[in-house]
Amino acid sequence: MDTAILDKTITKAYATDVAIPNSHNLHSTITKQLWKYEDVKNVLKRMWQLKTACVIPLALPETGIIPNKLHKSLELLNLHHALYIS
Repeated sequence: MDTAILDKTITKAYATDVAIPNSHNLHSTITKQLWKYEDVKNVLKRMWQLKTACVIPLALPETGIIPNKLHKSLELLNLHHALYIS
């Protein structure tokens, strides 16, 4: 996990993981990120007595291709969709 963002006012946490895979294993990298931090998500939720906690994968291929999942990840973090340059 690269960062954990905790919002105590709305009792929500985001665990983000940034990866830079090759284009051919992008989907498997995102799946691994979600699976790998499932336990961390549950620990954060219990430890801080949160309503929700979620893992947000940020996989940016080294070739510069923008994956569709990046849009959803940026939206979950409440970041502007044009944060990156395409």
